[in-house]
Amino acid sequence: MMKVVHKFMYAELPKLGARAIKMLYAYLSMIIILPNESTGLKTLEQKLPTTSLKAITSEMSLIKVDVKIPKFRVEFEQELSSAFKKMGMKRIFSDEAELGQILESQEAIKVSQMLHKAFIDVNEVGTHRNG
Repeated sequence: MMKVVHKFMYAELPKLGARAIKMLYAYLSMIIILPNESTGLKTLEQKLPTTSLKAITSEMSLIKVDVKIPKFRVEFEQELSSAFKKMGMKRIFSDEAELGQILESQEAIKVSQMLHKAFIDVNEVGTHRNG
């Protein structure tokens, strides 16, 4: 269980029947939204797609909060080659890629796959992220 008492951006969200906290990190933040009732998760999940993140964060204010979060780890992996090709970066994936200066040998190389991997790990010490 991660336990911390600190000032965080926090909001009560009556339209969602929930509350939210925003925890800031170096270049990112994590927003946790909890239903007010333990049986309200299904309702919250149904309401979230019609609610913008901007609407949620605009309700937040900085207050001291006693936060207790159970340990968890979430991992994400996404293959990005097709997205980069759609944006016009096709040559890097072909035999015409100009990546020869990366290696000492003059062997022709190209990118075969572009993969993004990230994780968030919450434990007793706090939150760790990569990605």
